[in-house]
Amino acid sequence: PNDIESIQVLKDASATAIYGSRATNGVILITTKQGKEGKVNVNYNARVDISNISKRYNLLNAHDYALFENELDRTSNGYDMQGNVIPSTKVPRHTDDALERYKIYSTDWQDLMYQTAVSQDHQLAVNGGNKMTQYNITAGYTDQEGIIMNTGLERYSFRLNLKSELAKRLVLQLNTSYSQTEQKQTSHSQSSSMNQMVRRILTTKPTLMPGDQIYEDENVEYVPADNPYIMATELKDILQQRFFILNASLTYNFGKGLSWKGAGSFNRTDGSRSTYYPIGTNAGNSAHGMAFRGEDNRQNIVLETTVNYDRKFKKHHHINAVLGYTHEDRQRKTLAIQVGDFAGNDLLYYAIGEGTNTMDKSSSVIQTKLSSFLGRMNYTLYDRYIFTATGRYDGSSLLASGNRWSFFPSFAVAWRINQEKFMKDIPAISNIKLRLSYGVTGN
Repeated sequence: PNDIESIQVLKDASATAIYGSRATNGVILITTKQGKEGKVNVNYNARVDISNISKRYNLLNAHDYALFENELDRTSNGYDMQGNVIPSTKVPRHTDDALERYKIYSTDWQDLMYQTAVSQDHQLAVNGGNKMTQYNITAGYTDQEGIIMNTGLERYSFRLNLKSELAKRLVLQLNTSYSQTEQKQTSHSQSSSMNQMVRRILTTKPTLMPGDQIYEDENVEYVPADNPYIMATELKDILQQRFFILNASLTYNFGKGLSWKGAGSFNRTDGSRSTYYPIGTNAGNSAHGMAFRGEDNRQNIVLETTVNYDRKFKKHHHINAVLGYTHEDRQRKTLAIQVGDFAGNDLLYYAIGEGTNTMDKSSSVIQTKLSSFLGRMNYTLYDRYIFTATGRYDGSSLLASGNRWSFFPSFAVAWRINQEKFMKDIPAISNIKLRLSYGVTGN
């Protein structure tokens, strides 16, 4: 977020039509900070944040909870018509000795599992340049602890924005960024939502010890559930992601408002998840240790060429037009394997081949292409009457032959009322514009 210069949201059909089928839900344009001509400027920012759970619930301690369960056993047969308890033969689950122990020892799962999270963020920025070349370089490091024990996120980031006039009328612009993230998670068991971490913290009995095996009373029958402490200390769930973006363009100015721009971008995302459910957890017990490894790799390449025309005529006429072609190639590859029956917990997911029971495996490759012809013309008269026409012709490999191409047109007219003479004497109104537009978006 420290690299962002501005954010612009486009929702109007006329404004989004030039983005074609990808603009169904609107368009968000993010501009990052660029270099400026001048002396070298070095800026360093650091911050430390402290976070806590916003609300803790006032729950029963072990002694009060045990008394409550014994009362449930005593009244398990219900009440008669006079409101008297029908005697029960059920033996109370907590003895007098246990009740005495609970006065001394009680597990507060919220105190045990929640922590005061300390996060630090460091950002270094260097920018400057001369008349021919300007640059902006940023590097960042973030270490963020989670409010649940043994969770957190660590991220490294780098960005370079460069603009250089290679020759007369020829300008190179280069924007590239790389970030690497590792996130430690408290994965929940695959069996049901009842094992989600926060729910386990709030519903695990205070009479149980942090290392106890837990069974949850559900519909009279006992079903296994995960101990939140074991989930946080012994279960391993690591999510790693790497992001690389490269945008480059060459612009040549022919003069008299005519220019050409060739641009290309390469976007690569590599994600992996490694999880191990050890013996002692619900899923780990049933599979005698269970490991999961998954990869999700995505790549996006875009090539674009446009011709631009921007010129004023006789002071009152202004034409701005663009005509171009783009081609986009997307590819996604996934691979996942889940294995059980391990001899021990020592190797975790690093030696997934040691598991003798392959429980699940999958892989996929998805590749799509999108080609587009686009054009837009703006005509402004007297700097207050604006006419806009836009069109984009998209062709997608996702669709069947004969239905791959679609046209997305739009038209708009606008009137800058504040530029009229009768508005000059109203200083309270700095900008007022009436706009009427029509456009087609879709996918």
